[in-house]
Amino acid sequence: MERQVAANYKTQWTKLKQNIQARERGFTKRRYKGLDAAPRFVSRTLEYQYQRDYSWKKDGRVSISTLAGRIVLEFDGYTKHLESIAQGCETGAAKLSYQKSKKQYFLIVALNLDLPDPRPTDHKNVVGVDVGQRYHFVATDKDGQSLFEKGRQSASEKTSSLVQESPSSAKAPVLPRGDLSPSAVGKDGSSLIATTF
Repeated sequence: MERQVAANYKTQWTKLKQNIQARERGFTKRRYKGLDAAPRFVSRTLEYQYQRDYSWKKDGRVSISTLAGRIVLEFDGYTKHLESIAQGCETGAAKLSYQKSKKQYFLIVALNLDLPDPRPTDHKNVVGVDVGQRYHFVATDKDGQSLFEKGRQSASEKTSSLVQESPSSAKAPVLPRGDLSPSAVGKDGSSLIATTF
């Protein structure tokens, strides 16, 4: 917590110094007002460093640093990940996050897992997909051919279809995560690898 506050103030001071230099050079006349009031931290999230702010206990519990001191809590998660943690898997930074809808705190931990390299012999063609907001998606194959789908057009189609739907109309089926729709598979049967940055 202290480091987040310190980092925030460091950022504010840097912006103030840049503003002073810009005003001296005549680039702007506005005064930076970021330090006029104390910064507010609205979301209940914290960055934790392993072995400093949190650590694993042998009995399936986790020790977490709080403003009132360290507390030891039981935790639950995905079985394979829990087994990896119990076997001593390398863990990195973690984020403590609060979910308002469930009124629960979640500790989101980065795990470094050793996985086998994928074998390209099963795939004829691999396509990388980047999903974003400006462009709905960008797809590129190994030959360098690209496809751009603008988000604005998709958003307007979605809005117009929502307006035309009545409350009694049936919803379209939703594909489970990881499934490919027929439009996502290439003409030659190639599959897509989806990533989000």
